[in-house]
Amino acid sequence: RRVGLIGTAATIRSGSYAAVIRDMMPDAKITARACPLFVPLVENGYVNDGNPVTRLVIAEYLEEVRAAGVDTLILGCTHYPLLKKMIGDFMGDDVTLIDAGKVTAQAAAAALADLDLLSGRTGGGTARYYVSDTPDNFTQQEQLFLGEYAGGPVERIAIESY
Repeated sequence: RRVGLIGTAATIRSGSYAAVIRDMMPDAKITARACPLFVPLVENGYVNDGNPVTRLVIAEYLEEVRAAGVDTLILGCTHYPLLKKMIGDFMGDDVTLIDAGKVTAQAAAAALADLDLLSGRTGGGTARYYVSDTPDNFTQQEQLFLGEYAGGPVERIAIESY
């Protein structure tokens, strides 16, 4: 019931995660922190465990979150799971890290299964990607995020509209 939330400045400012958490657990104590430098660190490959620059930035951003005594930390940006090991090392073994993107994908799969809307096909299909930053960088970063690029158009969306 002591929840830490980290995300981009826009995500934290939106209050969307905090609102959902409060709806689910009105007595939760939420400590939210924007961590804007995490995105360029990831996009520039500073994800190796122990990277001194990344460790310094993690400590700078997360000291107040750790000091709040959170028991759960939500990684509220798709980039942040690539820093999960270093974030976990800094926060300690008593803090559970939640990869919001992974949990969202699992919930979507479960909802589709409940509605009997899964195609049942393996392989095939088409991919379409929506990004909140310039699409030019997406194809350069695909290996880091996806392991492989499945092809398909990449389109920039205005995340603020959602």
